Amino acid sequence: ATNFHIAVFGLATLGTFLALGYTAGPAPLKYLGLGDLAVFISFGPALMAYSSVVLVGAIHWEVIIFTLPVTSYVVATLHANNYR
Repeated sequence: ATNFHIAVFGLATLGTFLALGYTAGPAPLKYLGLGDLAVFISFGPALMAYSSVVLVGAIHWEVIIFTLPVTSYVVATLHANNYR
């Protein structure tokens, strides 16, 4: 048996809502100017927090801090692509 951590469900739900909200629904986030923020959260802190909980069993804030510069590059690439 494995131990269930409620953060796994919460972070998976957050990722699902951000992924669907990015393009789906009556007001997609990418058309409201919130697409970059959704990508930043889902490809950075949320992903690393989820991975930390699954692999180690707890959220280690050092991992989330270390992912912020890399996530900034991801969002910068998205922003450059959307600029054209």
